Amino acid sequence: MRRKIILWFITSFAMTFLVPWATASMVTGEDVIPVSILLFLIVDPLFFLLVGGFCGVEMKKLWSLPLFSALLFLLGAWTFFAPGALDFVFYAIAYSVVGMGAMVIVWLIKRQLNR
Repeated sequence: MRRKIILWFITSFAMTFLVPWATASMVTGEDVIPVSILLFLIVDPLFFLLVGGFCGVEMKKLWSLPLFSALLFLLGAWTFFAPGALDFVFYAIAYSVVGMGAMVIVWLIKRQLNR
């Protein structure tokens, strides 16, 4: 269990701090908007789907990880894009819903398979 949480933390830190840092510091000019759209509308939701699937296997122990991932996303977005921007709060809420939904779906599938 400890190993799974450490893996989650390293992956979440990379996705919520290193990827936005790379986007904010390495992409310049007109390329910022398409890369940001790609990040916020494709990469991050897929990441939260994976986090939810990962947590759905042991939902009773890992239920809070999608919420902490959303909090890390919010901190990373505020750090590298726009500090205090309310838009990122809505993204974090949507991503946590995506992660929790994926977690519940994986948990239900696992429950059906164990019957």
